[in-house]
Amino acid sequence: SADYPQQAARPPYSVLDSTASYQLSGLPQHHWREGLRATLSQLVNQR
Repeated sequence: SADYPQQAARPPYSVLDSTASYQLSGLPQHHWREGLRATLSQLVNQR
C-alpha cells in the first residue's frame, strides 16, 4: 500500500505457488477452504 514505503515495486495481486514444496514433501495439497473449515470445527469443539 502507499502507506508503507517499500524499496521495490510490488504487484497489486500476487499468489504464492507452493506446488514445488508439496511435491518435495509428499504432503497432500488441500484447498484453503478445507483447512479453514477444519480449524473452525476444532475451535467450536474445544468449547
